[in-house]
Amino acid sequence: RPEIWKFIAQDDKQYLLVHTDKEGKTAAFDIHVVKLGDNLFMDFYPGDLPEQDKGIGGVLEGTGKLNDLQELQFFPVHIFAKLEVSQKELKISMFEPDFLKKLMERQQIRIKHEKTNDGFILTASPEELQKFAEKYAHVKEAFLDEPIVLSKK
Repeated sequence: RPEIWKFIAQDDKQYLLVHTDKEGKTAAFDIHVVKLGDNLFMDFYPGDLPEQDKGIGGVLEGTGKLNDLQELQFFPVHIFAKLEVSQKELKISMFEPDFLKKLMERQQIRIKHEKTNDGFILTASPEELQKFAEKYAHVKEAFLDEPIVLSKK
């Protein structure tokens, strides 16, 4: 079963993403697209499924498992990802948590954050987070090696 990312335009910079993972679990995210410097970024935030998509996934019956993308957002927080758009595809590059962790441990960046059992959550203002994303947008090590590549349908 293929993974499906369905973007529903709300306006020219805001979308509702209905994501169906390979097991058929569905989740919704509010997406805002912002240009920082010469790069586009997506801001993911948990959203509400449209009525027609309710009941076709969510938590897989009897397992308590969330949709794969929803698991990234165990806490209801914003997630930033770099976005590259071409005629044929979208390329979504997620930040590399270990890169950010090393910067913090070495005190190379001072950005408000809270430690969790699994790492940390950035708690800086949107303006500070945007400056951070813009600063590291061209640093290859700042992103996971394998971007998510979506073909347009």
